Amino acid sequence: MHVDLDVLDPAAFGSIRYPEPDGVAPQRLVDLISRLDDVVGAAITEQAPSADAGDAEEAEVIRRLTGALPF
Repeated sequence: MHVDLDVLDPAAFGSIRYPEPDGVAPQRLVDLISRLDDVVGAAITEQAPSADAGDAEEAEVIRRLTGALPF
């Protein structure tokens, strides 16, 4: 499974290169991923933090996405 973070709403997750206006809310993506089964591999890509980024909220989104994976 491939999760490209560019799908997220840039108002909720700003560290992306190709923002999608009115994208998916982070919790919605977590909910969708948590419904999957039989996943044997996954990649979460396209986080593009600025040089001085240290956003704990965005780190938490990634932790929740990773935790929702069914393996």
